[in-house]
Amino acid sequence: MRKALISLTVLTGLALSAFFISPSNSTPQSAQVPQQENLRYASAHLTQMRFEAPMTLDFAGEAVPMELEPVRLKLQKELNQKIKHTAGTRQLYRRVMRYEHLFKKILTEEGIPTDFFYLSMAESALSNAISPVGAAGFWQFMPATGRAYDLKINASVDERFHPVKATYAATRYFKDLYQELHSWTLVAAAYNMGASGLKRAMRRQNNTSYYTLELNRETSQYLYRILSNKCIVEQPGRYGYDLKTITPYSPLRFEYVKVGEVRTDLATLASRKGFSLDQLMTVNPWFQSTTLSAGQTTRIRIPLSEDFYAAELKVKDWSREVVNTDPPSAILDSEKALPDTIHREAAS
Repeated sequence: MRKALISLTVLTGLALSAFFISPSNSTPQSAQVPQQENLRYASAHLTQMRFEAPMTLDFAGEAVPMELEPVRLKLQKELNQKIKHTAGTRQLYRRVMRYEHLFKKILTEEGIPTDFFYLSMAESALSNAISPVGAAGFWQFMPATGRAYDLKINASVDERFHPVKATYAATRYFKDLYQELHSWTLVAAAYNMGASGLKRAMRRQNNTSYYTLELNRETSQYLYRILSNKCIVEQPGRYGYDLKTITPYSPLRFEYVKVGEVRTDLATLASRKGFSLDQLMTVNPWFQSTTLSAGQTTRIRIPLSEDFYAAELKVKDWSREVVNTDPPSAILDSEKALPDTIHREAAS
């Protein structure tokens, strides 16, 4: 009898515990949902806590004052965001493997610190993005700024989407900003908010340090986004990324075809080269039209391999465009002017 009473007491206690501990006493299934969500939430935060911001860091050779708590917290916040959104960060890292060598090579040639590669990551996630206000391409040039740095932007061509030409334009812009500001850190900030606005803020606050200036919300976070990219790209293992598990978007190789001496239909050219119009326009994203007027001589990229991730370059879907309006003879005539040696490009 005594054993039966003890068993009954234990069972009663367990039932009462389950009732009071459960966030809902309606059904066991409904109680499980928030518990699962809480576990996922806790797991995500524990994962982030493992990957702390470094105590020493620089941008373009200029030391980041990591001894300041607000600086550490802002960088940690950006790192946490990237670590939390693992899928997006892995996708970005795939693009890094395609563009890092090309962009850093141009930056080095032009005397710009290679850390500005991470600025392009912050600007566009290494894609030919278009912002709501009209900034476009890897470096997010506004039309007026792009034209000021010799990029063609018209109804037929928008060279903000040309990764090589736009990168050279960006280097010239960085040089001009450095002449004004004498600090690569301030150049990065000015790229986001404009040199005039940044200089007004420095005069008003009698302060020339980005890290202690009171700036608008976007710019005050901007350099930390750049620095978080640098941290993860340069030390992926430290932040939980195993490169062996990430399939890269390898650099592309191209041959160049000279066209435009006569009116040229790009759909016909694509067909002759064994590609769809959409594929051709994807690897030539600066073209705004599928037809080139006579006298509009230029070079078209033709991929040496069809094994590429075209969607990573795409600006718009050309598959629904009206095409095949020109006779094939136009293509034949334009190809007569091809050079004997086909140029090949290792990346972009």
